[in-house]
Amino acid sequence: MNHLGIVLSGDDLVGVDWPELLYSLGLNTLGMHSLLDPPPGFREKLERRKISFEYEIHSGSALLDRALFSTHQEYFPQWLRSGRTGAYNFCPSSAEGMEIVKLNAVSLMRRHPNSAHRYFFWGDDGKPWCHCRKCASYSMSDLQLLVANRIAEALEQVDPMAQVAYLAYCEMLDAPVRIKPRANVFLEFAPWYFYPRCPRHSIADPGCSVNRLLFEKLRRLLAVFPAGTAQVLEYWLDVSIQKREAGGKLVAPLPYVSEVVEADIAAYRALGIRNFTTFAVGMDQEYFRRYGDGVLRDYARLLLPGAAGVPYAESRIFSGTIPG
Repeated sequence: MNHLGIVLSGDDLVGVDWPELLYSLGLNTLGMHSLLDPPPGFREKLERRKISFEYEIHSGSALLDRALFSTHQEYFPQWLRSGRTGAYNFCPSSAEGMEIVKLNAVSLMRRHPNSAHRYFFWGDDGKPWCHCRKCASYSMSDLQLLVANRIAEALEQVDPMAQVAYLAYCEMLDAPVRIKPRANVFLEFAPWYFYPRCPRHSIADPGCSVNRLLFEKLRRLLAVFPAGTAQVLEYWLDVSIQKREAGGKLVAPLPYVSEVVEADIAAYRALGIRNFTTFAVGMDQEYFRRYGDGVLRDYARLLLPGAAGVPYAESRIFSGTIPG
């Protein structure tokens, strides 16, 4: 199955019947950017609608208890001009530390199962891995892939169908060189380097210096990871990174350009990618009340050209009135 969907936070579930809305649009994957449990019956409703449910989280600190730093600093990362820190991630070269990480990954998998056997244990957001004596010769990408491989090996012992994502994001957008992915590790491409991708130009537009760099990095990544299992994690619908007023309300709607998203999808598909998700964090009942659901519907239309969708009553999905 090709995964087509969105990634939300826990707050976005309030007042919106996402299982019914995604079903009506023909989308089949819902990622949660949080470990909070969804409301009672939510996952069962997704299952009835044949919509995959997945947790996608920055989990470096969740995989290794920070309290261990007081007794086992060697488990934790060392960076360029400082000693080891217990603030984020862990040292991929610490054999004992990685055994704990693997056990905790299995524990998280059991407590928060993903319905499609795909697991997303991202490193802590925007943080480096380690530059200790053993790690120093590896790039950040190699270290992250080393971690993904170890976790994939551990999860496979419990769930033979388990797959683990390598998140290509920030420094980890550079293709790994020394480490090769296990067969059950797949690429997840999130085009954010020092800043997010440009929303005004296609990802493959050679005239855009930002997107041109990101697209070239994707090409190099696809020389390491198979395109057939790769997934794009875009920012097309990400409300959370938009400018806000002092009270938290958006200054303006999303900078969504249908022609750009259409060209993006075509460029990704030309590389052999068939799985697409986008952050839609912040696309909650307040967003729908103010701006409607037009961009969400357009995104689904572009992914599923020609799909008629399933009619639905707005009152079943939204708690408020949606502008026409």
